[in-house]
Amino acid sequence: MSRPATKPRTAVQHALIELRRQLGLTQLQLALLLDVTPTTTARWETTHPPRGPALLRIAQFAEGRGALVWAKIFREVLAEQRDDVRYQRSVHLPEEPHSDLLEAFRNVSHAIWWSEDPSLMSYWTSILEALIPAHRLVIQRAIRHNAGVDEALARGVFSPSEAERIKDSIEGLRDLERRLVEYQKEFAEKLQVIKAKNRKAPK
Repeated sequence: MSRPATKPRTAVQHALIELRRQLGLTQLQLALLLDVTPTTTARWETTHPPRGPALLRIAQFAEGRGALVWAKIFREVLAEQRDDVRYQRSVHLPEEPHSDLLEAFRNVSHAIWWSEDPSLMSYWTSILEALIPAHRLVIQRAIRHNAGVDEALARGVFSPSEAERIKDSIEGLRDLERRLVEYQKEFAEKLQVIKAKNRKAPK
């Protein structure tokens, strides 16, 4: 009797393998970092791809290592799993983390902008000035950790649409940086206007 054909790896399994390789980790090392058994990590990569809370833990691990593109793949699968009743009670994730973060900055910026409080505006401008170079480091790490996308595409690890999605994710990080720079510039300019107005105001 012939052996059954090996089941093709899922996108999550391919992503997990590529993440581990790019971080230079063995299955044992990854297991120790994720606080699971080596058998578990081996099973994730071969027969039983991670789901639910395990997949969330892997996504958070990838984010902590700056591998945001891979984390995006894990989170996208988690979002799909929300349609499965077995996981609806344990996994609640935003549709698009970058979008949620940008919306949060937009809301805070809008509130501070119309308050015209010089101290608040100065503080927010300082936050943005510190955040922009830190975010650039995140982009650099994401690019470095995901530099092998084209090679992985050539090896059949990703489909063309999956590879394009990875590249779009990095562009999303760059777009967030552009927005932060715009906010910082606008607030710095308005702060100068408010200070000039206060200096001219009669005492």
